[in-house]
Amino acid sequence: MYVPKALLEPFLEALRATYSELNPSVAGNPDVVAVVNQRHLDRVEGYVLDAQARGARVECLPEPLAPNAEDRRRPLRVVVDPAPDSVIMREEIFGPAMVVLTYEHLDQVIDDINGRPRPLALYYFGKDPEQQRYVLERTVSGGVTVNDVMMHAAMHDAPFGGVGASGMGHYHGREGFLEFSHMRTVYKAAAHDPRREWGLLPPYGEHFLPAMQAMVTAD
Repeated sequence: MYVPKALLEPFLEALRATYSELNPSVAGNPDVVAVVNQRHLDRVEGYVLDAQARGARVECLPEPLAPNAEDRRRPLRVVVDPAPDSVIMREEIFGPAMVVLTYEHLDQVIDDINGRPRPLALYYFGKDPEQQRYVLERTVSGGVTVNDVMMHAAMHDAPFGGVGASGMGHYHGREGFLEFSHMRTVYKAAAHDPRREWGLLPPYGEHFLPAMQAMVTAD
C-alpha cells in the first residue's frame, strides 16, 4: 500500500482503530483466520523479521502477540518502508502482514508500480477523479477496484484475470466461456480446385512471377 508521507501517522492511527474495532483480540478469536500450517506461518514470520532486521518499522495490530504453535492466529504486522531488497518486497505474502510504502509525489508511485511485474489487481483509494484517472491511465494491472478491494473479481459477469507475470487470459462471463472454449477451424476443399486456372499451381506460366511481385512490392 502506498501512503503519502505526510499522512503516514494519521493513516496508521486510523488503521489501528479500525482493525481493533473489528478484531479486539487475536488469540483464540474465531473471527481471525489462522495461517494454514506451521510452514507458512514460519515463512510469513521470516518475511517480517527479515524486514525488521533491515531497518523497517513494524506495527502490530491490535497488539503484539508471541507465536503459539497451538494457535496460528497472528496479529496484522504493518511493515513500513522496508528495504527494496527485503524478502517481503520480492515475494507474495499470503498471510497477516502488509507493506506500507510512503511517497511524496504521485509519480513516484506510478514509477514504482511500472518498475515491477504487472500486478493482478490495483486498488485506488481517493475522492479525486482526476487523480484516479491519472493513476489508471499510467499503470497496467489485471483489474482495478476503486475504494474497495477484490470487488472486481467478485463480478461474475465481468472478465477477471492477470497480465504478464500475474497471468494471461480472463474468466467469468462471456470472456470466460471464450477463454475455456477451443475454436477449431475446419476447412473442406471444394470438388473443383480453381488454383490451376489462376496460375497458382505448376507448371507456372509467364504471368506468375509478375503477379507475385505485384502482391509483395509497393511499386
